[in-house]
Amino acid sequence: MSLKLPKFLNKSYLERILQQHESDLSISVENFECKPAVAAGNNYASQLFRTSIKYKKNSKICEKSWIIKTVHADEEINKIIAKSGLFQKELIMYDRILPKFQKLLEIIGDTDKIYSPAVFVDFENSTIIFNDLKQEGYELADRLNGLDEDHIQLLMRKIAKFHAFSMILMENEEEDFPEFQDKPINGTSAFQNFVNSMFDTCLDQLKTWQGYEKYVTKMEKLRETFLFKSREMFQKSETLPNVLNHGDLWVNNMMFKYNKETGKPEDLLLIDFQLCFVRPPVIDLMYFNISSSNLDIKLNQNWDILAMYQENLALNLKKLGFKGKIPTLFEIQCQRIERQFYELMAVIVASPVMLNEQEDNADFESFVSDSPAARQFREQMLKNAKFIKTLKHFLPIWDNMGLLDQLH
Repeated sequence: MSLKLPKFLNKSYLERILQQHESDLSISVENFECKPAVAAGNNYASQLFRTSIKYKKNSKICEKSWIIKTVHADEEINKIIAKSGLFQKELIMYDRILPKFQKLLEIIGDTDKIYSPAVFVDFENSTIIFNDLKQEGYELADRLNGLDEDHIQLLMRKIAKFHAFSMILMENEEEDFPEFQDKPINGTSAFQNFVNSMFDTCLDQLKTWQGYEKYVTKMEKLRETFLFKSREMFQKSETLPNVLNHGDLWVNNMMFKYNKETGKPEDLLLIDFQLCFVRPPVIDLMYFNISSSNLDIKLNQNWDILAMYQENLALNLKKLGFKGKIPTLFEIQCQRIERQFYELMAVIVASPVMLNEQEDNADFESFVSDSPAARQFREQMLKNAKFIKTLKHFLPIWDNMGLLDQLH
């Protein structure tokens, strides 16, 4: 079956952007080819094309590879995404916000990069064009096995800078992030269907586990307030600084460059800024751990992530001359406990998606539909061995904290 491309994505479109990007009106596109940039199950809310372009410049034939990110092919799904404002947020991030972050790096003489600038931001067609980071030696890490300490230390260095830059811009009144102030969990029926369907599927699986009957009883009661309590976790902090969260900080939204001799990660770039929002920083940290740490760190060393983060955050804020109060490690730990219900939500709703190994029916429809195929897809997704081990580990911890009791 041939790949269906958006109508605007043609030779003249690519030619115009190439001419603008390389400041050369003589450029002419000979031909181009688009392929899916990721396999099914790795991206749900948009289309990603790896686009190979052959073009003529100064009588020479040149080649270039771009990643083109555009709206979903399905019109109904596209309406849902458009209503959420996700794509608009990412356009704004690449057009206005991320360049400001880059300037702050330059001010302190830091040659580090936290993202790859867009080649072209197209508001009219809701499309962003990027250089192909694979051509620059970057690649995705192992989604199913999760990230080890070397990867996580590198990530904490980058995300601490990302958060610190947002704090500086807000303190200096250079940016108040008006488009990113709303609660990330909205009241759309599609989102509610997604959360409820994941909770219900999890509860159905839990009912098949011998010896977990008391958790079934508590989860059945928790179902009444689960969505409400989940939304509560996204209240702004009144005691510690709020930051611009990445919002979807999982392994597939970061690309690593590895040392060819040691095989260890030596750099990473953050990608996919559709879900950014201004809230407490622990939201990013807890979501990352549940979605992307390897199983040992997720279950046994997850508090260490906060220590790595706080050290980097304090270092960068001092470099940038931050005048406000820098959160201590103890304060960040207390904030995590205060928001612990978010961990429960992330395990039940998000982690099965991140650990999914199925490619058939791995699409947006399978999360919100009540069709037999969609229900079967979700059931199989929650039979993942890593998910089961994670849930079995956390259930008694949550129960001892009172998180499974009726909270309102």
